[in-house]
Amino acid sequence: MNSDEPTIGEQPRRGGLRAVARASALALGLGYLARQQESLPNPSMVLSGPKVEALNQLANDLAERGRDDQDVVQQLRAAAGRHHRLLTRALALQKLGSHGGLSDSRIWDRAERLLEAAAANQPIRAVSVEQEAWFRQVDALEAGGWDAAFQRLVVRVPGLAVVEREVRARVDENKSNGVEFPIDDDWWGVICDQLDELVGPKADLLDPILRSSAAVEIARIHLGTLAPILDD
Repeated sequence: MNSDEPTIGEQPRRGGLRAVARASALALGLGYLARQQESLPNPSMVLSGPKVEALNQLANDLAERGRDDQDVVQQLRAAAGRHHRLLTRALALQKLGSHGGLSDSRIWDRAERLLEAAAANQPIRAVSVEQEAWFRQVDALEAGGWDAAFQRLVVRVPGLAVVEREVRARVDENKSNGVEFPIDDDWWGVICDQLDELVGPKADLLDPILRSSAAVEIARIHLGTLAPILDD
């Protein structure tokens, strides 16, 4: 047996104790920072966990059903039990990565407002005028289904047509070779990277609707259906 390896029952060596202390201090520091960010409009970290994630999922499920009444607020508070602080964390989880901007999804926005009301035990905040105006722009972009929406994007971002031709060519080539499942994950990842450069939050564009998450989602769903990565 190597004498340098501790055995069961031995005390950790001094270096090991320092490593444990540093790890504990780091965990405590990160926890403190996360708690400090819970009430921010755009947190960059969240103290999550199974209960927080369950509350967040419940809010999104209720929002997807179109629920936005005070009964839902009380249902969320009842689900949290005595630990109402968990609602604040579930709200922070909902906001995570939003950068404090407008939401492209009515469901996502409704879930956020439900959690906000439940955490504060207050009436549900109405959708802002600015947010509603943005929803109308997103609705107009998505009108007519994914294929029509994609063609609408192509008119404004012609590079999307180039990516579409690449996808169609790959599918046709592999089908002609008798490949039943023509698309591999690595290739699709490259396609997604190309889409991210053309539309969505990572794209170098001035038009906010073209830089929206909705725009890149339209492109991915349309091409993913062609590939086929997604079901029709």
